[in-house]
Amino acid sequence: MMILIEEALKIVDYRCREISTEIDSVYEHPELRDNISRKIVRGLYDLCYAVLVLNAAVLGYSDINEKLAWEVSQFKP
Repeated sequence: MMILIEEALKIVDYRCREISTEIDSVYEHPELRDNISRKIVRGLYDLCYAVLVLNAAVLGYSDINEKLAWEVSQFKP
């Protein structure tokens, strides 16, 4: 699956805001900590994937997919 730079930036922005909101909600609802933690982990997965794509794009790669983004991150951090 290819992802556009603009889409990756939107994902980063959305997930950062979402994770911040979830962290704040732990203070309001400590009894929901386990559910909130699961939501945060899912958001972090998307966030990391989007950052990998952006890293590959900054390094000049095009037609970026998940495999390429991961390989680029390992060889050109």
